[in-house]
Amino acid sequence: MGMTTSMVGYVVSDTFAHTSDATFRAWGKGMSDQLTAVGLAKTADTGQIDWATVARPTTNTWGYEIRRMSDSLDTASPIFIKIEYGTGGAVTRPGLRISTGTGSNGAGTLTGLLTGPADLAPTSNVSYNTTIAMCRVDGAFWCSWITAVSGYGNNVWAIFRPQDSSGTVTGEDWTVVVGLSGTSHTLTLTAYCCDRSASVVRSGTDFYSVPFPARPSGYALGRVLTPSIFAYPALTLCDGMLQARSTAGPEYTHYQSFSATVFPGKPRTYLHTPHNNSTWFCWIWE
Repeated sequence: MGMTTSMVGYVVSDTFAHTSDATFRAWGKGMSDQLTAVGLAKTADTGQIDWATVARPTTNTWGYEIRRMSDSLDTASPIFIKIEYGTGGAVTRPGLRISTGTGSNGAGTLTGLLTGPADLAPTSNVSYNTTIAMCRVDGAFWCSWITAVSGYGNNVWAIFRPQDSSGTVTGEDWTVVVGLSGTSHTLTLTAYCCDRSASVVRSGTDFYSVPFPARPSGYALGRVLTPSIFAYPALTLCDGMLQARSTAGPEYTHYQSFSATVFPGKPRTYLHTPHNNSTWFCWIWE
């Protein structure tokens, strides 16, 4: 796999072949190693995948890893992430599922407030070279993963903690964002917003948005997505994920980084990722 780094971020290109035990181990271990490198620590849960010996799973079957956000609120308000690697709806189709919770039983089962599993498997075999990217910063993680058809953008999953008016990560809650890309040039986003104190998960496909307060050149129609609106009574900005819609196309090329400011006095670096013909997503890249 070819790899370039940007602090704790990675962009990787590969074919994601899923035709044998060896090819499953290659793409699965590659992704697992990247998750470790960006800072999602693996727990000591038993039963996790051994990438040296695991066989390619049968259709709609999965092996798992359990990881944690490992950020500044990890001790006080941990977020456990179950990542299931496997085979989708056909034996040669790679599969990935994501779940989150507030704890683990030590043997691979998440406990407490739960989301998922969210299925990110492509709808057909992947036979072309594709690109994935991921990054973790304090209070946020995202991964742009594969889809089935070349040129239609990637599926995506992300986890965000809420932020206060200064942009500081705060609170015990979190939001999981899952995006599935289709051949009709659409990316369907669903937010699973977790209110830990109320033990409630709210979900929906509508994202409230506010005008981008410091639009970078080329993003005149930009918006800041605020997925946490579903979980919190007050509108809460999230600077980990930006969205721009324009039929004319963006100024930035795919996987190009740029700087923008959402919270006053807190400029951040973002990576521009392709998803379909009219929507581009920009993710925190630091």
